[in-house]
Amino acid sequence: MKLSGREKMSRLVDAMIYGDSVTKRYLYGIVLLTLGTVVLAGAALLGGGIVVGLSAMIVAVVDLIWWQSMTLTADDLEKQSDKERYIKEKKALEIEKIRQKEEKKKQKLADKEEKTKEEEDENQIEKALGKAEENTGYTVTSEEIRYMLKRYKAKKDHREVIIDSCDSLGLKESPAYIWADKKNFYLLVLTDGEPVKLDYPLEYNMKIHYVNGTKASPETEYRKFKVTSLVSLAFEPFLPDYYQKRTERGTSFCKNLYRFGKDMYFTNTSAKNVFDITGADFELNDEVTADTSHGEDFKNAYKANVLWRDGVLSSEEYKEMIAGLLSSLARADIRFDAFNRILEQMYEYNFITKAYVDFYIGYRKKYRENKGD
Repeated sequence: MKLSGREKMSRLVDAMIYGDSVTKRYLYGIVLLTLGTVVLAGAALLGGGIVVGLSAMIVAVVDLIWWQSMTLTADDLEKQSDKERYIKEKKALEIEKIRQKEEKKKQKLADKEEKTKEEEDENQIEKALGKAEENTGYTVTSEEIRYMLKRYKAKKDHREVIIDSCDSLGLKESPAYIWADKKNFYLLVLTDGEPVKLDYPLEYNMKIHYVNGTKASPETEYRKFKVTSLVSLAFEPFLPDYYQKRTERGTSFCKNLYRFGKDMYFTNTSAKNVFDITGADFELNDEVTADTSHGEDFKNAYKANVLWRDGVLSSEEYKEMIAGLLSSLARADIRFDAFNRILEQMYEYNFITKAYVDFYIGYRKKYRENKGD
């Protein structure tokens, strides 16, 4: 059916309103270029001059070319002027915008979750690196150690020790230097940061207490000392001696410690230097020392034997101590059977050999004979 001019114009107007972007651009372009041609041509006729006339011609040519750039059939015009189609497409476009907005929101949330996960992974890595740093060992150099000892006025006869633990001071598996003057003894404790200097008065009745059979874990303890460094090499001889002990639940590792004060525990291999520097007395309280059937001489021999087994006394020092104790006992004014009983007890506890028993029995007899008893 052929459309009237009025119907065509109505559809053109509707297409300009409801058409797609290509159709709208085409129609609005024709209107604007045609309007521009008319205005410029009118201005040229009214005396605008050659330039205005040429401009009108150029715009007219562009308008003609624009007309020919696209073919808009009756069907196309009918479709583009359809208001319902326009409304549907507009709604579809709005729905698509909402969908894209939701997609962006979801993507933003996913990115945020991924970032959070990455941060958590980074924290885990930092923690892992922190644990790795704990096992990197000591990095202090010999020059730094010499500077620290000089700065904190350590004596030339300072010794190395290891503090196994001291909860009140927050120390654990800490290497330290120990020395003394006339009034105090000092500990210079090496840490990851600045060293810590401690001082304690030298007292007449100072005691170092024996702590036997403390549960231990050789695999997890003293990890820093397992990494080769100047400190680990210097303090390796003062690491604790571990031994296995059978219990009701099976076999477990143990170590012997020496306690100073309330809660400062030294390794057994450090005890000799602690005793030498402080001059402290050895305090041992257990079922053997509590047994009233044992006299003081036996108990002193027992303490010496413990110190020898822990490496606090050398074999030569232990022999000299036992020899001095037995010689003094042999010359003491006690009954012969009491003397023999003490020797038999020492032999029973493996403080001395049978040869020692025979020798000091003979020594006592000869000593008595020379005295005329």
